[in-house]
Amino acid sequence: MVVVRQMGLASALGALEGAAAAFRAGLVSLTSAPDVEQMQPGDDRPRPVAVHALPSESFGFTGLGRLTALLAEALADLGTRLDLAKLPPKAPVFVGLPSLVRRESMPLIDDDMEPVEDPRDPRLDAAARLILQRAGEAIGWRVHMRGVSALAEGETAFAVALAAARDACLEHGAPGALVIAVDSLVDPAVLDQEMAEGRVKTGENQTGYMPGEAAVAAWVTSREPGDDGVLVVHAISLTPPLAEGEAARRPDGRTLATCVIKAAGRLPGGTPPTLFSDHDGRTATALELGYARHVLAARGSSLADAPIVYPVLGFGRTGAASGGVGIAVASRALVRGWARTPAAVVLSVADSGARAAIMISAGPSSQKSERR
Repeated sequence: MVVVRQMGLASALGALEGAAAAFRAGLVSLTSAPDVEQMQPGDDRPRPVAVHALPSESFGFTGLGRLTALLAEALADLGTRLDLAKLPPKAPVFVGLPSLVRRESMPLIDDDMEPVEDPRDPRLDAAARLILQRAGEAIGWRVHMRGVSALAEGETAFAVALAAARDACLEHGAPGALVIAVDSLVDPAVLDQEMAEGRVKTGENQTGYMPGEAAVAAWVTSREPGDDGVLVVHAISLTPPLAEGEAARRPDGRTLATCVIKAAGRLPGGTPPTLFSDHDGRTATALELGYARHVLAARGSSLADAPIVYPVLGFGRTGAASGGVGIAVASRALVRGWARTPAAVVLSVADSGARAAIMISAGPSSQKSERR
């Protein structure tokens, strides 16, 4: 078992604590995409596209530059709670990057190189190192850590990175691991592509999603006796991407239901945890969640009645960062008590068909600090 010692967040609603409080209050930060507009038949002029973008930090950036700007803000927020200069140099870094499935137009590598199509392509590791180094330079942190690994796993990227950090700490004796996830669906190149495919929510497409962007950085270590850290990670359940062609089929909810059950394990007293889901309002994802609840009920699981929170309502769809955003919001909900349950399960649903569920609870040290 591992614990999250500290976290940092960059989002349209701000840094970690302020963003969670704003989300809890129902606040939304919507702006018009500066570089993308829409035209519908009969329109005299282009209409703006509403997005959840950082107020100014990512403005004017695209591609690796935008991801770097987002990550710099998340690391700066993490640095207010943790001395980054004292992180052990032997600690690995796992970086969740945008999915390659839907990012053909977003250059992760230099434009003159061949497109990256394999999530195990070593050039992705080089891109992750570059983003981390430049983000560190932006906040005055000289990055000494080695072993940077990129994970282009789409919406499940944070969960996959967290699982890799857990294995590094528990099986390979790492002194800790830095878990990062960063993505932007507000990036002009990405937004253009998503608009062309009719996936974004507009006045004419009410079942699309609201684009967002975010970065999350978390310092993870093994659990030490008498010190449960800020957030205890009890279980991580992952399902692999579907084979080509299968991912296009409408999910029936069984895979997601099984993933949730594996993460939740045996529930104490039958009390279901609060679910924090990154389902974004599109028809396919809404149906999947509904089907999953029916499957849970059919299996006699109390998870069928678990309350559900949707971070996407405040942050927009944040792609590879969505699992981290869910963890960030859930951690504050558990600590502050508005989750109304002692545990939470954070769900991630990727276009590739991969699914993830992370079971967490607030550690005694975080609860103690909040009561002071």
